[in-house]
Amino acid sequence: MIFIIEGFPKNGDTLAFEKELGLTADELTPIMGWESEEDYVGVVCTLSDEQVNRIEQLLGRALPRDLELFLANYE
Repeated sequence: MIFIIEGFPKNGDTLAFEKELGLTADELTPIMGWESEEDYVGVVCTLSDEQVNRIEQLLGRALPRDLELFLANYE
């Protein structure tokens, strides 16, 4: 499973940012609160500020804060 962050302008629908994370479901589960694969496979999740903070800590780099960020995945 490959997880990506997608960013869109707050009142727009044009993709402005996309980054493959290189993180596993096991690493993201405590941040996202998932209970099973059904909670994330094929699901796009809106990220809260706290979730973005925690993902940034895992990545060791900042994500854009002027966009609405989403966590998506594909195989």
